[in-house]
Amino acid sequence: MSDLLGMLTALVLTLALFSRIWRPNRAFRWASHLLLGAWMGYIAAVVLKQILWGTLLRPFLQMPLAHPETIIALALILLLALRLSRRPALRAWGILPLGMLAGGGSALLVAGALRGSLLPQLLVPAQLHFLPDTFPWWDAAAVTAATFATIGILIYFNRRSAATPASHILDSLSLLGYYTLMIGFGALLATTAGARITLLIDRMQYLITLIQQLFGIAA
Repeated sequence: MSDLLGMLTALVLTLALFSRIWRPNRAFRWASHLLLGAWMGYIAAVVLKQILWGTLLRPFLQMPLAHPETIIALALILLLALRLSRRPALRAWGILPLGMLAGGGSALLVAGALRGSLLPQLLVPAQLHFLPDTFPWWDAAAVTAATFATIGILIYFNRRSAATPASHILDSLSLLGYYTLMIGFGALLATTAGARITLLIDRMQYLITLIQQLFGIAA
């Protein structure tokens, strides 16, 4: 019976989320708030148990002198908590860890994109002439297209955020970046929608099978 109630709850929440396709309604808002609340509660529990207590507080309380970096981490966490204060003077102290967090995260993302995506894509076409006579033309074309698409996306965001002089080449690359973004977002949306619909069908099939088993209904 507990499995049946769980599947009915999951089915109702899934249908409530899909009701947003028809029009905005209270069922969608309640379901989305419930899912987001549960997600944030889970993240908060994991952060408190594994990071704050398991990584910072427990080693510091056991051997304070052996973990001096923990003091810096705790100080930054306390400064970040001051952003919740109503006093502007106290909130100003939270800008330092917030800036370090945003700057460090952005630097890691940029470095990862350059080292993991853009730089290898730029190096592969340059190394193709060292390959044998039967090197893969389609792979070379795909890598080259991905490189120009990545550069076009960077130029597109740069031209939107800053006033740059008109240039036919830059405009063409910016347009290529725009269409690449639209294709990528469309593919991501289609994949997400397909996965959700597949999950809904799987839940309904499992629910029908469970009802048949509980009430002895022949398939």
